[in-house]
Amino acid sequence: MKYIVFLIAALMLLSCDRKNDSYNKGLSLLGKDNAAAENAFLMAIAADDNKEQACLEYADLCSNQPAKLPLAIFYYRLFLKLSPDDENAGIISQKLANLEKQFASTLNQKMSDDVLDENNLRIKMLEQHALRQKQWIDELSTENLRLRRQLSEAQKQLQK
Repeated sequence: MKYIVFLIAALMLLSCDRKNDSYNKGLSLLGKDNAAAENAFLMAIAADDNKEQACLEYADLCSNQPAKLPLAIFYYRLFLKLSPDDENAGIISQKLANLEKQFASTLNQKMSDDVLDENNLRIKMLEQHALRQKQWIDELSTENLRLRRQLSEAQKQLQK
């Protein structure tokens, strides 16, 4: 029983010492393994381990990746919300505004591309529809001629 209490106490002490590990681990991984640094900063944010700075570091990492611009915007906003009086708040606000413009431009371009793709698809569908109508008209004309010939032959046989 004494050993169990000692083991629990040792585990509690070890967990207290690791409070700042996620943020520090993220800092140590910057430039070496940015994916692992991102994960460490997210863990630090979740664990409330130097949360404001972890938000800032994570946002900085995401801001360099076009696919992660929404994450960068979110975490810059979170940083400004958590630390509105930070000495770099003005710089971060400007960076946030630039990222929002960049993201809006990307969305606008993507929307335009989608509209063009949709218009091209509609044009192709209309062309295919027109082609099917032309084929249908040709088939009806052919059938009409065939039926007229049959009618003409039937009338000739009746006249004989």
